[in-house]
Amino acid sequence: MQYKLEIRPVNISDINAECPYMPEPTEHEMYLAAFIEDINYLKMVNNAEEFNGDIIVKLNDENRFEEFRLGLVTVHKEFFGKFRVSNITKFA
Repeated sequence: MQYKLEIRPVNISDINAECPYMPEPTEHEMYLAAFIEDINYLKMVNNAEEFNGDIIVKLNDENRFEEFRLGLVTVHKEFFGKFRVSNITKFA
């Protein structure tokens, strides 16, 4: 099963104690690539890659989605000040 992670940049309304400043737009691709690399290290992930600014993730077993979701929350914490995962949907 494949899932699409919709990515959006941090915007001014996201600025708070957990995200005190806006990231440099020129660094977005670098952080997105690092995020994808970290997702690929999750044991239930077969492959994750960038697709039109979002991320497509293929799981080894569709029954492990909840485990993937929890792992994704942990990984995303490291990138929370750089961008947001705004939605996760099944991807054909």
